[in-house]
Amino acid sequence: MTVGFVYIFILFIFSWICLYNSAMENVGFDTLFVVQTIFTLCLAFTIWNDPTRGQKTLTLHVAPPSSFKSYFGEIPTHYNIPLWWIIIPVSVINFVSSLLIFITSRYVWKKKGNFNISRDMNQQLNLYKGFYIACTVLVFVLLFSYIINYTGADSRFYSLILYACIIGSLGMSIHDLRVANSISRLLGTITDG
Repeated sequence: MTVGFVYIFILFIFSWICLYNSAMENVGFDTLFVVQTIFTLCLAFTIWNDPTRGQKTLTLHVAPPSSFKSYFGEIPTHYNIPLWWIIIPVSVINFVSSLLIFITSRYVWKKKGNFNISRDMNQQLNLYKGFYIACTVLVFVLLFSYIINYTGADSRFYSLILYACIIGSLGMSIHDLRVANSISRLLGTITDG
């Protein structure tokens, strides 16, 4: 299935190119939704069928102050974060935001014939596109680390990159969901008259 994710990434690149072409923007939103759906389903089945998914973790080393030991007993010095705990929720959030944008773009194109929105909404939509691309790339970096089962146990720099990918992908996916939700409110403001 590893090769399948490479093909899905190539399809993502095609949809991103369509997103930034004004003549094919509607096709870009459609293909983005379709490719994100395929990616989310393939990812869910791949991780669900992986018997070692609980062992593919990123270790967060923590040095608790010595004063905590006397009050709370023994404090663990590391926490294991399974990578699939981050990859699956971010992929699902991206799926929901692409669904909202897909429905909104379809409705607006049906009513107006083009995706003509206000300047503020257009800026939010451009920010959505950029964050969506960056978030998807970060998820693929985390997925690559998950597939090869290298979590940087011996490299602090690689672990730092994975931490940045986790924080960045979570933050950008939540931001994209908020933007998609605000843009989808266009459905209530568009009238037939």
